[in-house]
Amino acid sequence: MKDEFSKRKVFQEVYLLKKIKHSNVIRLLEVFESEKHMLIVMEYAGGGDLLRLIKRKGKLEESDTKYIFK
Repeated sequence: MKDEFSKRKVFQEVYLLKKIKHSNVIRLLEVFESEKHMLIVMEYAGGGDLLRLIKRKGKLEESDTKYIFK
């Protein structure tokens, strides 16, 4: 990253993602950094994300949302 502000924001995000432990939030597993790149290893979500679900099913029923947002 070229500027210090952006770098600081990315590291802040990485720090917060490492702290979060919730069944409905994709976990951050590992971070690798070199001079040119930052590699972020995250948990695999085979079923897709919430946006994909809404696009596929349309409006969600309350019973479905209770399971998702518990």
